[in-house]
Amino acid sequence: MATSENFYNLLFEVSNEIRHKILLSLKGKKMRITEIAKKYDLPHPEIRRHILRLREINLITRDEEGYYHLTHFGELVLISLQELDFMTLHNDYIVSHTLTKIPQEFITQIGALNGSKPIDNALNFLLQTENLIKESKISVCLLVDQFPLNSLSTIIESINRGVQFKIIEPIDST
Repeated sequence: MATSENFYNLLFEVSNEIRHKILLSLKGKKMRITEIAKKYDLPHPEIRRHILRLREINLITRDEEGYYHLTHFGELVLISLQELDFMTLHNDYIVSHTLTKIPQEFITQIGALNGSKPIDNALNFLLQTENLIKESKISVCLLVDQFPLNSLSTIIESINRGVQFKIIEPIDST
């Protein structure tokens, strides 16, 4: 499969910090150029240049009232960038841990972990997992390398309270 020139243009355009920030600002809301310029304390001509570049690759559009907002394509690109943002933020961890045994549909949602913090102490992990299970009211999803037997009684209590559980383990776990 050949990669199109549009792909490289897209990467180039969104790699600019100001353009990326503009996209993030437009996530879920529309803004006028004046608002964007004020938010980033930049002159109108500079913001206008960045906006033009984002419009040229169909990430944003302008409505008849002069508001800029993300296109559907822009929304999808931001989701993908969220995945990359998470991976670069946790590069050291990912380099030393394989993700290949995790189902593809979960790997493609890795950006949802943005804002999370790693726990590098086993005891703290067990305590936090136990508290999460106890405090959950609707559902719990765990991605583990082995079933958390130490939390079995808490899991059963939660299930009895009506909490739904999904526990994902590697296919070849024993």
